[in-house]
Amino acid sequence: MKEVSAYGWHYFIRCLHTVMAALSGCYRQGLGKRFNKLREAEIHINQGISIAEASRMIGVTQQTYYRWRKEYGGLRIEQARKLKNLEKENARLKKLVADLALDNAILKRQRRETSKPVQET
Repeated sequence: MKEVSAYGWHYFIRCLHTVMAALSGCYRQGLGKRFNKLREAEIHINQGISIAEASRMIGVTQQTYYRWRKEYGGLRIEQARKLKNLEKENARLKKLVADLALDNAILKRQRRETSKPVQET
């Protein structure tokens, strides 16, 4: 099996991040739509409709409804937008730290390999 250089792995991971980001954005609803659907479901539930039926009426699964309620239940739309922006910034910074750590590991490896003494036989 051919050994992949550290640069090759670095490139592969960056490509993988790009593909994952592109795919995850395709199926997500906007924050405003989620908020509106959550409020609509709460209105249905307050009218006496079961959570399962209210979830079906807004077009999401019960699990999605519970996840949205847990995440956005007590927030106003502005607070939720701020939360989402902070989560995006946090993810960007985590990726930046991971890239820098990988670059650092590559440089350390190169330094170790170049500083080995040559043995003459």
